[in-house]
Amino acid sequence: MSIAIIGAGITGLTLALELTKKGHAVRVFEASSQVGGVIQTHEEKGWKVECGPNSILESSKRITALVRDLDLSAEVTYTARAAEKRYVVRKGEPALVPGSALQFLKSNLLSNKSKFKILKEPFVKPLPGDEEENLADFIRRRLGEEVLDYFVYPFVGGIYSGDPEKLSVKYAFKRFYSMEKKYGSIILGQFKAAGERADHEIAKNKALSFSFKNGLGTLPEALHRKLGEAVKVNARVVSVAGKEGSFEVLTESSGIETRSHHRAVVYSGPAHSLDKLNFRLRGSAAMTDLSEIPYPPVLSVALGFRRRQVDHPLDGFGILIPQKEDFSILGVQFNSTVFPDRTPDADHVLLTTFVGGTRHPELTGLSDARVTEIIMRDLELLLGIKGNPAFIRHTRWANAIPQYEVGYGKFLDLMESVEKENPGFYFAGNYRTGIAVGDCISSSVDLAERITQDFPAEIKNRI
Repeated sequence: MSIAIIGAGITGLTLALELTKKGHAVRVFEASSQVGGVIQTHEEKGWKVECGPNSILESSKRITALVRDLDLSAEVTYTARAAEKRYVVRKGEPALVPGSALQFLKSNLLSNKSKFKILKEPFVKPLPGDEEENLADFIRRRLGEEVLDYFVYPFVGGIYSGDPEKLSVKYAFKRFYSMEKKYGSIILGQFKAAGERADHEIAKNKALSFSFKNGLGTLPEALHRKLGEAVKVNARVVSVAGKEGSFEVLTESSGIETRSHHRAVVYSGPAHSLDKLNFRLRGSAAMTDLSEIPYPPVLSVALGFRRRQVDHPLDGFGILIPQKEDFSILGVQFNSTVFPDRTPDADHVLLTTFVGGTRHPELTGLSDARVTEIIMRDLELLLGIKGNPAFIRHTRWANAIPQYEVGYGKFLDLMESVEKENPGFYFAGNYRTGIAVGDCISSSVDLAERITQDFPAEIKNRI
């Protein structure tokens, strides 16, 4: 019997490919008409827009291997050198984020008092016991309020669209948590832990960000082609029922219901959709609790301009906005600087702004026209933009990114409990092993190995 995978996002597709390589038969069910989940590239009249993630950090050799397996190496485009700079808003204006220790010492982004606080970080005692701490308190304790305001708040807003006062260090920033526990310092831990990475891992400060010539959507599309008829789109899973040594999956497509039987089932859809499925498994009554994992709404708005409309040199990756600064957007990415060929010609530039998250969820309920008006007000102040955009594309995510908030362990414990009670059923996705695309790819490789260890006979029977 085959292994059923519910959801054709990057996790489900990568897992399907890895299982296939190991000799398993797979069937992927996707409720929508397209694969890729939040990874979507929209092309219109020469504009290439990423509706979700804009790039992948090559933080694991597994990512490189996946690209190679799909024959996409020639399509890879790395972040341009012109995009190496990062900006954060300070006193209403973009300020360059220090890229080295020397730049840090010379930078006016932090006061001398904060710089001295950072230098003292190795001497700050770890929090006793195993008390769970939010990221904001962790940073205040070890690095100070100013670092929290001008580094952590904008970073968390840009990556999680979340709130440092709620996010758990233990679950959302595991590396910080483990370095303090093991080495007593996150600064010393950066050096001491360098040799302790898994063989496949690449240091974050050495890893490169990349996309593809035709956008990030190239990756799930290639996976779909590789897997062929094993992927069923427009196939909504209605229910999953545990049988004797197998699972029955009921799907609906164009009003027609189909039942299929599988040796194992992997749920790789979003956690917020779990309460829409009927699970008849041991302990499954509690699974609806997983739909309580918070996912804040986010608006991604791509705007195209003529180059002469923008005063800022756009000489970097983009700008992140601290919460204490008086702006409505979370940040803006300089897409046409980061990757080439994202605009119709060299006389245009493409920017993507992000609105909402836990900071301003109410803004995502406004009309497209009103949101554009608010964004343009901020961009005029930050980038000196004048006039109307030549191109606009709004993408609304009602449930954007899972938040690993304090107490998140209860959700992880619930997943483990359901899996233990129902051998052959698995959870997978960015709410389980990390929100980055690279995390999803790498964890899929691990899960494929785990499933193969659980069901080695399935492979033998196919040989």
